[in-house]
Amino acid sequence: GRVFALTRAKASTSSDLVKGKGKIAGKDVMILFDSGASHSFISYACAAMLGVPVCDLGLRLLVSTPASSLVVASKLCAGYPIIVNEKRYKVNLICLPLVDIDIILGMDWLSTNRILIDCVNRRLIFPQVEEELLISAGQAKSLLRDGAEYYFLLVAMSVETERVIAEIDVVRNFVEVFPNE
Repeated sequence: GRVFALTRAKASTSSDLVKGKGKIAGKDVMILFDSGASHSFISYACAAMLGVPVCDLGLRLLVSTPASSLVVASKLCAGYPIIVNEKRYKVNLICLPLVDIDIILGMDWLSTNRILIDCVNRRLIFPQVEEELLISAGQAKSLLRDGAEYYFLLVAMSVETERVIAEIDVVRNFVEVFPNE
């Protein structure tokens, strides 16, 4: 993995980053939206303060940072809900020793949710609702398992074929019995 900003001071003074606020467990958190970060991260302090459940990552992930070169990450907040721009997202957040930064949402989150970064104006561009119409069966299953609302539309198509008397063996021998067929 890779992450580029590690302190709030750096985030506040850097013109290269897009930052904002979000909510986790009903509390405000500072978020960096970082296209240079391969994954999404949460600070150990933020996870502890919010009481976010932390589990074992199942592997040791080496994360490259400018501040301390390489950091080993082995803890994860799996599929935790976060609210950004008044919309709820489930995010896998890898725990890192971030200082003064609560959350970094990286390319995994940006690309999965089709969110663009407007670098000139330092803002995010969220997909329009119309763009979110088609999802895969796997995505639907995951969303429903996570409590998404759904509406089921059943579309059926009936195709009727017209059969000619000459095609039906028994009937074609008795055409006078079925004159209108």
